[in-house]
Amino acid sequence: MPEAVSYPDMRAFIDRSVAPSSLPCWDYAPLACAAVGAPPTAALPAAAAIFAQLAAIHLVDDLLDEDPRGLHHPIGVGRAANLALGFSAASHRALAEAELPAGVEAELQGRLAVMAMATAKAQAEDLASCADEEAYWRIVDMKTPPLFGCALALGARCGGATRELADAIAELGLPLGRLIQIGDDLGDALATPASPDWSRPRNNLVLHYALTAPHPQRERFADLVEASSDPEALREAQALVFACGAASYCVYRMLEARADAQRRIDALALADASPLTQLLERLCAPVRGLLRQSGADPDEAIAAFEARARRP
Repeated sequence: MPEAVSYPDMRAFIDRSVAPSSLPCWDYAPLACAAVGAPPTAALPAAAAIFAQLAAIHLVDDLLDEDPRGLHHPIGVGRAANLALGFSAASHRALAEAELPAGVEAELQGRLAVMAMATAKAQAEDLASCADEEAYWRIVDMKTPPLFGCALALGARCGGATRELADAIAELGLPLGRLIQIGDDLGDALATPASPDWSRPRNNLVLHYALTAPHPQRERFADLVEASSDPEALREAQALVFACGAASYCVYRMLEARADAQRRIDALALADASPLTQLLERLCAPVRGLLRQSGADPDEAIAAFEARARRP
């Protein structure tokens, strides 16, 4: 897009977002495309649309969270907000300029708009503190899974999948979204210096558990949350995350999401399920790391969990 090339803020953001070692969600579209039997390159317009929409989401999310690491600090709030608008428009333009049948393009534009609306509503609700874990899951399921499901559906449709198959593949967004969100919560809870999550701890599953589950150090943890800007208090609080069982609970919920995703993949009529299976395994890397850290064999622990889950 000529405007992207000549828009310094947009060009710089795109260049910074290239991370060869990661598996960003815009890559889910080519993986879904390959899973339905088409060349992954057929989904490049979908990948571009998801990249641009995610860029807009991140820019706005940093503004809402007043994240000290946000791009709005070096370039200013106005320029960051304008950049988010530019990326949001670019996401729809990527699909409009793709060589897609008219009916398919209209459908994908609709899917993208529905996802963006759901994410905006979830971000608005996420500004309030979650009263309980039920509220946490409600917001998570509104915020992250729609993006992942949209990326998978767009990729599948670009690869020639039927609308029904694309809908079924999109349902993977729920367990994959939960898996990623919990992993992000763990990363934010254990980051130094304290991430913005410590200012709204009930919206982070790790911190929510440590604040609400019955354990001997709950009151102490609540005091440490208030003092989390102090490095010593943060270190003690992060140690309690493991001691009180919060990290273990998150591993349990991640394994639960992994098993759900695998069941859904197994039920799909795909030309090649391996791209989605490999995606799931890549997303499970944080779970495996925590299991190793606890002294468990990841393969044995996952197999045991899934065996128990299959019991009547």
